[in-house]
Amino acid sequence: MTDCQNAATAGSDYSGLVDVTDSGLRCLAWSGTSRAHVGDHSYCRNPTQGRGVWCYTDQPKKKRWEYC
Repeated sequence: MTDCQNAATAGSDYSGLVDVTDSGLRCLAWSGTSRAHVGDHSYCRNPTQGRGVWCYTDQPKKKRWEYC
C-alpha cells in the first residue's frame, strides 16, 4: 500500500491513509455521507472517477469537499 495516487487511474484505486485535504482540512467519515458505500473511514478516495482523490471536509461552510 502507498499513500500516492496512481496518475493513470486518477486515484480510483487509491487505498492509502491520507485523511487531510490539500489545504489542511480534516476529512469526514464516508459513512455519514451520501457516499456511505465508500466505507466507514475518513480516508481520501475517488468514488466519482474524477480527477483525483478527495473527501468531504469537517468544515462544510468553508468547503464541503476538497481534493487531497
